[in-house]
Amino acid sequence: MLKFVSRVLIISLLETGALYGKKQAITVHAEEVTQASNNEQNDYYKVAPKKVILEKDGYVYSNPNLDDASKKAEVYKGTVLNVYSIAYSNTDIPCLKVDGGYISAAKNFSAESSEPPKTNIVTDASSTGSNDVINSAKEKKSASSIEDDEQASASLPTRESDEKSESTNAGAYNQRKTEVSKTNQSQTVTVASAVDLSKYYTTNSGEIVALTDIKLYSEVGLKNVIKTISAGSLLKTQGVEYASGYPRFKVSGGYITANRSFVVQPTSNIANYYTTNTGQIASLTDIHVYSDVALTKLVRTVSAGTLLKVQGIEYISGYPRYKLADGYITANKSFVVQPVSSINNYYTSNPGEISASKVIHLYSDIDLTNIVKKVPAGTVYKVEKIQYSTSGYPRFKVAGGFISANKSIVAVYKESSNTEKANKVVALAKTKIGDPYTQSASGRLGPNSFDCSGFVYYVYKTALGIVLPGTTTTTEESAGKEVSLNTLKPGDLLFYGTRGNTYHVGIYEGNGIMVHAATPEEGVKETAIKYYEPSFARRILN
Repeated sequence: MLKFVSRVLIISLLETGALYGKKQAITVHAEEVTQASNNEQNDYYKVAPKKVILEKDGYVYSNPNLDDASKKAEVYKGTVLNVYSIAYSNTDIPCLKVDGGYISAAKNFSAESSEPPKTNIVTDASSTGSNDVINSAKEKKSASSIEDDEQASASLPTRESDEKSESTNAGAYNQRKTEVSKTNQSQTVTVASAVDLSKYYTTNSGEIVALTDIKLYSEVGLKNVIKTISAGSLLKTQGVEYASGYPRFKVSGGYITANRSFVVQPTSNIANYYTTNTGQIASLTDIHVYSDVALTKLVRTVSAGTLLKVQGIEYISGYPRYKLADGYITANKSFVVQPVSSINNYYTSNPGEISASKVIHLYSDIDLTNIVKKVPAGTVYKVEKIQYSTSGYPRFKVAGGFISANKSIVAVYKESSNTEKANKVVALAKTKIGDPYTQSASGRLGPNSFDCSGFVYYVYKTALGIVLPGTTTTTEESAGKEVSLNTLKPGDLLFYGTRGNTYHVGIYEGNGIMVHAATPEEGVKETAIKYYEPSFARRILN
């Protein structure tokens, strides 16, 4: 301590016998204290605080001399350490005995803290018997196991104090002062802190989330507002800095409060969650909607493949949730996916049936990488459900695999009326007028030559995908149902001969006209049935 007392005071202390060994307390008469340099007296801790928080980067040393040779590990601004005692160097400079070794006792290096230590500053064998490595506050936390998101619950502050009060109350920090207790005209120096650091974050985990709308300031003292940051915003933090004892987060462009009422450090596995709101979210699995952000009060279940409108993102205990019109859902990427930005080009609800607008592919996997087969244009599929890939694309799940839900290659299939179907049959049949008649096995079923039964078989299969029961007149007699010749409709099959022994068939096109493959001489032609009256009729389109 000789360095901090004036020469006159040293002589006086020696004369009174009040100067003791360097590890013992110094007691001086009050009038003699006033002769010492007040600045020097107050530059260092004289009584060990229980905990300190570092206000700048520095080192933990292996011995009280705090020289380069005894540097043990680097520590960083914002680190909270336990203090065990005051120690002195060989030149009587005070230092603090802390976890892991010794640090400077200078008050501009650390401030007294009530915050529990956030880092593992562990002593070596010479201090606590442990050989663990020192971990600084700048090191990131290791990822924890994946949250059981549907079960998670916690609570937010129900009342928030004014963040700005930190800057207006900065003077309170100056109450950290010398407390004087006069006993026999002597004084003892102690340290007290007015900042309750338990209400603040004092370490930098790299990211922070705004629980409410907060301000970004240009100064660490939270002066000069730059802009407002919306609640739910995830910010990258560059470090923790202090102003009058209050910790602030340094972020891009300025400073924000570190008050736990306004910001929260996100879960260490935040990469597994969505932290931005694109307005819509799709469920990858069946998920639940809850009335509370803690996800404890079930409202309803949402089926996989459902596209939901999102109002915002809220956090609880560092976990993000999506806010819907009627509650909250998880933002965990295992359960939901943000749809592609071009989602309007895709079907997002199940249309029941779709048809291929062009030649497409059926795939075995939802990512559409493994082709099962080519699908001809016009092919109709029944859609089982919609599922989303992990990249946000909707797919149609159909029998045998997946197909794209892109509106440019598939269309909603609308069941045609029987009239529309009959018109397709008649229209196709009339395009074949003039084609030759043949009974050869290779040519009788079309597409460019026919016999009578081969002609009606080809037309129904090609126009509507309806396969008649066989390719002869007698097998085709069983198709559909028999109708009166007085109630004929376009598309009806007209048979000639007795049932079970028919010899000719044609397609009724309406207005008393039949189109059929007539004879080798005439080929496919139209005939008025009043000159060639059929024996009976069968209606295929019931």
